[in-house]
Amino acid sequence: MRVGIDPADPLVVVLDVQIAGAGDGVLDVLLNHTRWQTSTLLTSSLNPSIYGQAVTWTATVTSFGAITPIGTVKFTRNGDIIGWIRLNSGGVATLTRSNLNDGSYPLTALYSGSTTNLGSASAVLNQVVQPTTSAATISSSPNPSTQGQAVTFTPVITSPTVIPKGSVTFTARKTVLGTAQLSNGKARLTISSLPLGRTKIIVTYSRSPNIAGSSASVIQAVHRSPR
Repeated sequence: MRVGIDPADPLVVVLDVQIAGAGDGVLDVLLNHTRWQTSTLLTSSLNPSIYGQAVTWTATVTSFGAITPIGTVKFTRNGDIIGWIRLNSGGVATLTRSNLNDGSYPLTALYSGSTTNLGSASAVLNQVVQPTTSAATISSSPNPSTQGQAVTFTPVITSPTVIPKGSVTFTARKTVLGTAQLSNGKARLTISSLPLGRTKIIVTYSRSPNIAGSSASVIQAVHRSPR
């Protein structure tokens, strides 16, 4: 089979295909089969995005011929495949992700081609994911308390895009009182050894690779026990 390309026309013409017949000879068939050149455009719904936000990438495949491209688009990140998506009736494929860590991701969309359209690759799209923020609050109960009474401190850590995980640290006058693990963004620590008077209790959520840190405080008043 010989393939001829006309530089003036964005298509490929396949000529001189020989097919073996059932008889003694070979049947020569001349085909005017064309495969049109295509272009692939990759766009992002949100760039830069914040960790935890859903981002949709859209690959639009356009043919230089009259037939809308069909087939699949391969989405890759640094050469690694992150999704195979079939084109819709308009030659468009979309992929949505919300689990990308903080960082920069070079993305490419690769159209596989079909019997009527050649494959093509998009330009590299550099998707930037930024860390999300967090905010802390803390409450105590009871407040005020009496000397030796157990006091429970309840911090809540929130973020606009995800539910923070990990641990928080409680301090008073630079002394670490303890740590507690977050569960659904909340933690608890109970202490019965607070000194008399007013003590500022600080809870700190340390920065993670994807979430910024935050802190909050509460003034705990401890009175003498009644005689």
